[in-house]
Amino acid sequence: MIAHFVQEKINEKDLAIGELFEEVLIKIQRSHMQQAYLFDYIQPQMPAFNTNLFKLSSPDYICTHVHQAVEVSEQLTAHESVRQEALQKAY
Repeated sequence: MIAHFVQEKINEKDLAIGELFEEVLIKIQRSHMQQAYLFDYIQPQMPAFNTNLFKLSSPDYICTHVHQAVEVSEQLTAHESVRQEALQKAY
């Protein structure tokens, strides 16, 4: 049986979020080896270690990253078209 959650039915039955979902407590642990790896290898790329974290919402920051995303997507598109052409020629 598939359950469909429709906002009208939820409002009609006067249900609260606590009646739909159950809270489950979990504990997340990280080993010392994983911690060392995170600090040694991933630290510069992780946003949590970025000192410019509070600049994330500034228009300049967003604009720069949108431009970077566009450039990367254009590079990927060019790479894929070259690959597709090579596959077509090989076929």
